[in-house]
Amino acid sequence: IFFRFAMRTTTSYHNSQVKLGHMLRTLLLFIAFTQPVAQAARTKLSVGFVYLTTTSDLGWTWRHNQGRVFMHTQLAAKYPNLEVHTFYEQSVDDTLRPPNCPPIWDKWGKDGIDIVF
Repeated sequence: IFFRFAMRTTTSYHNSQVKLGHMLRTLLLFIAFTQPVAQAARTKLSVGFVYLTTTSDLGWTWRHNQGRVFMHTQLAAKYPNLEVHTFYEQSVDDTLRPPNCPPIWDKWGKDGIDIVF
């Protein structure tokens, strides 16, 4: 029984690491294709994260938030001229569909958030 639990825990940890890697690669591709290569000026990037529960639930949302923090450190180290701002909204009702979307979509659209996860 312990072996099965350990394997399941290891597998879920590996899967979350893979998902974080995919998220980071997607963001890096977005940056690469939207910014000139030789640009020396400071570039700003706004990234929004929508969470269905709170970040303190120690489940998927907590791990997703850890990916947001990881993304911040990795991008700051790799791209010193990139100024990354992240925003997140917790406990968003995922049953709402257009045109009744949560107000956060309108707010982020007006604020000019570049990409939302």
